Amino acid sequence: VKAPSHVRGALSLTFLLTVIGSAIALATTNILAVAAAWQRADIGAVSRISGQLVDIAMITVGLYCGLGVTALGLGAICGACTGFTTAAVWTFWAWRELDIGKPRANWSDIVELGHTTAPIMLSRVALQIGSNLEVALVSALINPGVAAVYALTDRVLRVGMNIVNPIAGSVLSGLAHFVGQYGRSAASRPARELLAVWSLVVGATIPPLLALNQDFATLWVGRANFGGFVLNMTLCAASLLGARENLLAVILTSSGAISTVAWVSICEVATRLPLMY
Repeated sequence: VKAPSHVRGALSLTFLLTVIGSAIALATTNILAVAAAWQRADIGAVSRISGQLVDIAMITVGLYCGLGVTALGLGAICGACTGFTTAAVWTFWAWRELDIGKPRANWSDIVELGHTTAPIMLSRVALQIGSNLEVALVSALINPGVAAVYALTDRVLRVGMNIVNPIAGSVLSGLAHFVGQYGRSAASRPARELLAVWSLVVGATIPPLLALNQDFATLWVGRANFGGFVLNMTLCAASLLGARENLLAVILTSSGAISTVAWVSICEVATRLPLMY
């Protein structure tokens, strides 16, 4: 990313710590999938919140101790470890309370799972690449300074999406069970209620963040590091559309259209990258 030579070592270490943290977070997601199948959204909520709190705390401590950008990697790996430990211990005890017994593998189930999850895996990889490549492209094609302005302007909106997006994730298992028991037509009313609740939360969350983004960025890193009104509005629109897409994807996934949702996501990223370039 054309970083100065004196900070490349710190950036490399930060990148390594962040990658390790991401791998741990991926393992946490697999554990929380078991809890989600039991409709135990509280396990996922506590795991994520505890991990984020530790992440913020370690970044603060690291910056105070003079670690610089490495504090970001330290926060990422410590937060991921906290979330993983919370999820693993709680899920283990919940498993014992339910007295399910040891998991048993069935070859036909494994094959069916592979056919279902293959497009999902590809779509998740594509979405992660697409959503995290923006800053790198801006840094490589323009300069790191502009990339920093872009990222800082987008930061507050991403916090808002962390409030909005869990609504969709928390209802996936329950909605899927409802569709499986009563059929797709019966799920239309819960889906409408879900869309209404999502819109209410968005209306209460995003406009204040949008209005305060410039003041927050000015207070945090200075007015020069705020991208301006046009960039602010564009990023807000993109965040809202992405969150709405995520909600609709959850509704479609719960109705059984898993592969369709995955291929739509892949096509979206394949279209986005050339347009970004």
